[in-house]
Amino acid sequence: MISYNGTLLDCVRQASKDKIWSEGEREVLAKAAEGIDAQNANLALMGSPDWDGTERGFKRHSAGAKKANISADFWTLYARGHRIYFHAYETGRGFNIGVCG
Repeated sequence: MISYNGTLLDCVRQASKDKIWSEGEREVLAKAAEGIDAQNANLALMGSPDWDGTERGFKRHSAGAKKANISADFWTLYARGHRIYFHAYETGRGFNIGVCG
């Protein structure tokens, strides 16, 4: 696992530009970062007084992050259509990111 500092989105964006990962791995990480950004925007919309209670206005995404069943500190980073995925482990100052699959 490689350590990055910042929020989950910051760390995944950093990893998507890190030459330690292959081109295909960086592509998955970049798509996951776009998905996390969309997920964050959707959460912000749901928390705003402008939200009408529907999914209208939601950003669609086919990649992102979801809590892994391993522990509360683990996230799975994914991009649909790709066989590889990543785990991100929260460290307190950022995340350790490692490839799976």
